[in-house]
Amino acid sequence: MLNKKIVFEGQKGLYSTTGIIALPANESPKVKEAEKILQKLGFDLLGDLSCSQFAAVVIYCYVKPEGNTWATIMKTVTEQGESKFAGYEFFTDFSSGASLTTTITKLAIEDFKAQKIFRRSHPDLGPLELYNRHQAYIQELEQKQGMAKTVDDTLEAIAASIDDYLVRQNSNSIQTITSTIATYINAIGIVLNKEISIGSGKRE
Repeated sequence: MLNKKIVFEGQKGLYSTTGIIALPANESPKVKEAEKILQKLGFDLLGDLSCSQFAAVVIYCYVKPEGNTWATIMKTVTEQGESKFAGYEFFTDFSSGASLTTTITKLAIEDFKAQKIFRRSHPDLGPLELYNRHQAYIQELEQKQGMAKTVDDTLEAIAASIDDYLVRQNSNSIQTITSTIATYINAIGIVLNKEISIGSGKRE
């Protein structure tokens, strides 16, 4: 098992990385396929993140240099070491403190405006189409939430953004009645125990 290094201590847990600079050779084909599309869009892999409260989840983090958007590919890992592709998404922070997530996960509730959380769900879109939708939503939100912030290309910055997102989401009375893991699933767009096809987003 790879040693992990803590990159951020947040209110929702410790965020750590194994320090990878490329996907493991034995990574699932669906993760690799999603990465290829992200690379064509100009995204580079920063590394992996996991949170102490959600040890079964691994997030591969990608950044587009001097861009306004982070991208993530998620997977779940069992205690036996078996992994399953869990989805992809894009997210952006704004100068007002608002955040936008565009994901392939179906969401019961999209926006929590009081917490400046904005989410858009398109389960049937591939990474390219989802990215284009995300950029269109950015332009819409900038009219009310200020300019989209240029991303900081560090895992620490991504971890801090995710943690802030979770803190704000948990402050919503509707969300606090859900379990911790359900909250996290909604926050970063992970679907557990379901297969997802790249390009269609449909569950098999």
